[in-house]
Amino acid sequence: MSLYLIAIMLILSLCVPARAQDEMSVEEDPIDKSVGACIDKDSAPNAIVACFSQGHRQWDAEVTKLYNELLGKLDNDKKETLKTAQAQWAQYRDSELRFIDALYAGEDHPAHAPLRADQRMQLIRSRALALHEYLASLEELAASENAEENDKDAAEDEPKEVK
Repeated sequence: MSLYLIAIMLILSLCVPARAQDEMSVEEDPIDKSVGACIDKDSAPNAIVACFSQGHRQWDAEVTKLYNELLGKLDNDKKETLKTAQAQWAQYRDSELRFIDALYAGEDHPAHAPLRADQRMQLIRSRALALHEYLASLEELAASENAEENDKDAAEDEPKEVK
């Protein structure tokens, strides 16, 4: 087996465990499925980079969608806090992306380009998953509050025992 193929296999083995640790597994998430299917079609380094770049764009769109959805569910104080957090995350993201690019700048190893593209995608993916978790928490809280209200209403509707 050539050094080239060993490097690609190593990259892919490093990428999959990172995804499997997240709550949304590769089998469950359509973006991860799409990236995986893309890589399965063509495992050449340039093709893998294109697959991760496509995933990066899809996760970025997901971040925007989830952020806007979350904003729509918050009161004004919480909206402002989220806006601040998102702006600070965007600064962090930009710094991380610059570091990832600098880390692999000038490196000619065939494994570096796919690894760089995957790390860039994973950064955005992690924010999307965090926003997804916030939305899920809000929905669970709302469902819990509704259940408590229903229980309270049902208790009030029960006939009182006369003594």
